[in-house]
Amino acid sequence: MPAPQGRVVWQLVVREPADGKETVLARETRNVDDQVGWLDNREIAYALPDDTTPAATHTWALAIDGGSAPRLLAPLAYSPAVVRQ
Repeated sequence: MPAPQGRVVWQLVVREPADGKETVLARETRNVDDQVGWLDNREIAYALPDDTTPAATHTWALAIDGGSAPRLLAPLAYSPAVVRQ
């Protein structure tokens, strides 16, 4: 979707290191510009502000294959940092 004149819209894109192919993750239509991290080989996580509650942020997960809509991963979580063991 084109951005209104003068407005920047950030989209999530996965880039394959081997061939440089880029895939826009179009299932996420909100403006994501920060805090993206890998959950595993199939999903990414990112934080977005709540549309209705000031100063509230939620963390979302999105499959990189484009097959499913974003899912709420952690309500009221500011950062998608994942602890690996």
